Amino acid sequence: MRRAENRQDRHRLSPARLRWVRDGLLLLGLCLAGLLVAVKERSPEAGGRLVGQPRIVDGDTLAFDATRLRLARMDAPERGQICLGDAGPEDCGRRAADALAALIGDRPIRCITEGQDRYGRVLAVCFDAGGRDLNAAMVRSGMAVAFGGYRDEERAAAAERIGLWAGDFERPADWRRRQGGLAEMPHDLPGVIGRFWRWLSGLIG
Repeated sequence: MRRAENRQDRHRLSPARLRWVRDGLLLLGLCLAGLLVAVKERSPEAGGRLVGQPRIVDGDTLAFDATRLRLARMDAPERGQICLGDAGPEDCGRRAADALAALIGDRPIRCITEGQDRYGRVLAVCFDAGGRDLNAAMVRSGMAVAFGGYRDEERAAAAERIGLWAGDFERPADWRRRQGGLAEMPHDLPGVIGRFWRWLSGLIG
């Protein structure tokens, strides 16, 4: 019996050792957080941050100088894609680009990147000066559709029949496929990993 108690005592951590383990874990956490900040600031392809006034390429693509960002988890009509609106056929790709330009205005925005898609394009979520998620705003306004995220925003826009939902349109991915364009899959980080990364990016970024 006494021998068993001695073995338990040997495996029990002393208060000093517990403090050493706690401090070591805290230091490791701080180092990992610092490393993540450094990576985010240095490399837009691997979770970086871009701030400034972008050029509007189309309804889901922005350009910061030579860096192009594909807005993540949403999909806007392509330029030249024709939709049927209240006034008849229209270039809904141009309309989507105009809607994104109106959301951004003339103030700098902040974009948090989420890696690359299968074609090497940088994926990002962008925010205006007030912290509004511009990707979500495009879907909520009805000028883009959900593409791996923002399903609640799409349902609300469709229910209110606003933007593209006021008329007839083909989903951009289907239109691209029919035109022989990129066979793009919905982009999102999977499940818990995606939610954790977006939470951590927002916390640090």
